[in-house]
Amino acid sequence: MVFGNSSVSEFVFNRNTSAVLIAPNIGIGVTPLTKLHIAGAGSQELRIENTNTTVGLSDVIGTLSFRSNDASSGGTGIAGSISSISEASSGVLYGLAFNTKNFASETEKMRITNDGKVGIGTSSPASLLSLRSSGDTYLTIDTNLNANNAGIRLSESSTPTTNGAELVYDGSANLFHIKTGGASFTERLTIVRDSGNVGIGTSSPATQLEVALPTTTNGVYETTIFKTLDATTPANTGSLHFSSGYNSDAGLRYSTIQAKRNNGAFTSNLILQPSGSNVGINETSPSAQLQVKSGATTRVPLIVDTLASHATNLQEWKVNNITQIFIDQYGVMRAEYVANKITSNNALIHPSSSGTLISRNVADTNPALTVNLANASATGNIQVWQKAGVAQAYISNDGTFATSQIRNYTTINNALITPSTTGTTISRNIADSNPALVVNQNNSSSTGKIVSFRFNGVEKSYIDKDGNFSGATIIPSYTLLGSRISDGTLTVTDIDTFDEIQIRVELYVNSDEIIWGVAKLPVADLTYANAGQDREGVGAVCIDDSGTIASAYVFRNNTDGTQLDIKLRNASTVKIYGVNY
Repeated sequence: MVFGNSSVSEFVFNRNTSAVLIAPNIGIGVTPLTKLHIAGAGSQELRIENTNTTVGLSDVIGTLSFRSNDASSGGTGIAGSISSISEASSGVLYGLAFNTKNFASETEKMRITNDGKVGIGTSSPASLLSLRSSGDTYLTIDTNLNANNAGIRLSESSTPTTNGAELVYDGSANLFHIKTGGASFTERLTIVRDSGNVGIGTSSPATQLEVALPTTTNGVYETTIFKTLDATTPANTGSLHFSSGYNSDAGLRYSTIQAKRNNGAFTSNLILQPSGSNVGINETSPSAQLQVKSGATTRVPLIVDTLASHATNLQEWKVNNITQIFIDQYGVMRAEYVANKITSNNALIHPSSSGTLISRNVADTNPALTVNLANASATGNIQVWQKAGVAQAYISNDGTFATSQIRNYTTINNALITPSTTGTTISRNIADSNPALVVNQNNSSSTGKIVSFRFNGVEKSYIDKDGNFSGATIIPSYTLLGSRISDGTLTVTDIDTFDEIQIRVELYVNSDEIIWGVAKLPVADLTYANAGQDREGVGAVCIDDSGTIASAYVFRNNTDGTQLDIKLRNASTVKIYGVNY
């Protein structure tokens, strides 16, 4: 069957070929239903043959064209075509080019290369399917029904659902899944379409990132979130681990963040905000590098705990990496100074090698130290001072100060007060003219007494503001000035320091018995006499059982007032005392 030539259209019918012409259709082996209809048993072929004996690179072997006769401007001509193109200079590699028309220009849009690669927008695809565009490039897979799935499977086997991965959009649940697996695919990551929440190990993430881990035998779930690799020294690789668990003994659930090394050792440090800015725990606007805020009145903001076997400090505060304050393993805070938060003048505590100083440098009426036993029902002491764990002094809850001794700051010899079970002793052991005790009513307008002496709370005597001693029997003090057994002179250099002179005349009856008599006279009333003058002064007399009278008389020497002249009569001895009240 031959159709036409350059000048004459002709039709030759060969009855052996069963060709049929039913204008305007042509059928070969079949009554035609279309312009060209070919039918026959087995594989049928429609061939376009290029008879050139030499084919070069990019030569077109043949083209199946689609023509339009649209009367619009540019509408007449080839609308599209499929061409066989040589992809080698020797004519042994051929591909198919698919061309479409955009207004007057027909250009290639898709290429199937000789090795089966498909390129859309490129004539040299690098993979089985390559997409290229001068603008945004998308691959769209649309099921056209929201109840169906759309996705891409990546597999290394002839079974596309094994040994690979799958990207799936679930139209019914509005979820995007990433799955991987061997014998079957397992969901690894899910993104919720509307919220953007990401779930790892869960298909229903409730937060922006939610990681769900499988149950373990010890109740602890752990995953590595971030990992860095040191290719030179793999053991230096660091990773950040997040875990959660359940303590069945305490009934508590918890979560942890742990830095690890690649070898599993817990020797990597976890550093927060190394480049600056603050860290807040339960605080959205931290004003310090670390600010911890309690969210409930019963919750302790920060607890620092260490094992009993660890001889290390609980917490340290440093400046330029030098420790300034620390709390040791026994809970003792050690610091150079502890000051009021506003100014150190208000209150300053200075623990040093020489002791602890508490000071206040403000011109007001506030004390430097207030110790308050706040509970009214407390029975303990307000303050206790100890040495080697043994109380040396204390202030009881009624304000009583109790101690074994109170002494002068410089030396115990200056002043010493000793409260004891037998009473209180005030002493001074210095060879000077200072008194052992000074009681000073310092305000000149005060009308109060200088000292009040009481027994069982009842005043028995006192010294008033003018120095008068009142209200009690005065017990005099006696000082032995000397004694004599015959007439003579007794020198007393400090006789005028005494209030009285007392004369005691004694008469020995036998070796076991003495009788005596006493007389006394104010020093100011002593009679003056010349030496040897026979006159009576102040005298004392005693009489024994036999009627013997013994007497002694004392005179102040008229020439030397520091001497006392003594005259005895029958007396065994006479003793002279100085008396003060």
